[in-house]
Amino acid sequence: MTPPRSALLLARLRAEGSVPACDVAGTDLVADAAAVGRRLVRLGLTVRLGWADGHEPRPDGVPTARLSAFPTGLLAALLALAWRDAAADPYPGEPLPADAVEQLAAILDRSPNVVTKYLAELRAAELIAEGDDRRLHLGPAVATWTPSAVNALRRHHHLLAAVLGGLR
Repeated sequence: MTPPRSALLLARLRAEGSVPACDVAGTDLVADAAAVGRRLVRLGLTVRLGWADGHEPRPDGVPTARLSAFPTGLLAALLALAWRDAAADPYPGEPLPADAVEQLAAILDRSPNVVTKYLAELRAAELIAEGDDRRLHLGPAVATWTPSAVNALRRHHHLLAAVLGGLR
């Protein structure tokens, strides 16, 4: 017996990270994803999987890929630069300024070379991406954050703004 098309698409999403949105039409993919604690996130012409609230990996649960301390701090600094309006969704955010590496280096008190090295790690995790204009912006993985995680970040958004206030 052949598995349902939506089950095959769900497996493909897990393996490939995204599928064309047109491939999802006419399937039960939303329900199938919800049944396993995931949700669909449409980004332009593609669809990705995000965690549903209450189903995200737990720190004390099954090990998942995690960022080390410095890239996590770098991501927070990137959020400060790219996500200025807490009422808006963090993805895609605003394009980072041309001198973003220098600003990030100043925020984190590291050399621009160190920042550049760890930006590659964030790129690999799709937390940042390069736009058509060759400027960095928040990546598609940010769009898959759970609504509760984004709401928690919104509650503390003023702390991100404070980071930038120290640079001005």
